[in-house]
Amino acid sequence: MRSRVDLRRLKAEGVITPMQVDERALERFLKAIEGTGLGLWHHLSAGLTQVYEAMGLEAFGLCLYDEPALLDELLDMAMDENQRVLEALLDYPLTFFHVGDDLGHKGGLLFRPQFLGEAWMPRLRRCIAPARRAGVPLTFHSDGDIREVIPMIVDMGFVSLNPIEPYGMDITELARRFGDRLTLIGNIDVAGPLAFGSPEQVRHAVHHLLGRLPAGTRHVGATSHSVLNDIPPENFLTMVAAFQGRGPAQAASDGD
Repeated sequence: MRSRVDLRRLKAEGVITPMQVDERALERFLKAIEGTGLGLWHHLSAGLTQVYEAMGLEAFGLCLYDEPALLDELLDMAMDENQRVLEALLDYPLTFFHVGDDLGHKGGLLFRPQFLGEAWMPRLRRCIAPARRAGVPLTFHSDGDIREVIPMIVDMGFVSLNPIEPYGMDITELARRFGDRLTLIGNIDVAGPLAFGSPEQVRHAVHHLLGRLPAGTRHVGATSHSVLNDIPPENFLTMVAAFQGRGPAQAASDGD
């Protein structure tokens, strides 16, 4: 989709349709976790990725300058639909919402902070407002180095950030700057020992990470992306066990 003509055609052809909440799946998952102490979360797009993936990054960038009104319309469409789905999901006892947009790459942001502050942040704030009013926590996901927009993420009311890629994002710095307002999730490199090393090397990587976190840091042990196919199950289970056994204060006192 690259123009308003494309948008009208896609609407006419029925390609753009409302997202549906899979109620049967939600009920099945909720029943499965009864009495386990586990929670259930739901992912939602933060709107921007929906638009730039539909257009392609090049067309999206041109639209910023050539036809900003179309970009505003598309962002409104995406955010309105996401808010509708979020409000429907509030009928279920979800533990939190996992909201995501890929805003960066390993070297920095994909978009100027000014654009994000003017076009994206107010719409996303409106979209997630029902969850905030209902008291359902919100975590934010973005790959890449997004340090410049973390203050926006905090200001919108997100309580945690994932996955803290180690390429350009110093988790120690983030813990010192935002540790009293954000829970940090992740940072174990999926392209390091987790995928290509031994269980002992994975254990050391976890201990090294925890030793870099100031005491009192709110951190959830996880990878810097997801559980990829090239991660041996033994290494993943070793990572989980290492996180469960130690926290930042203990790791620091052990000198790892």
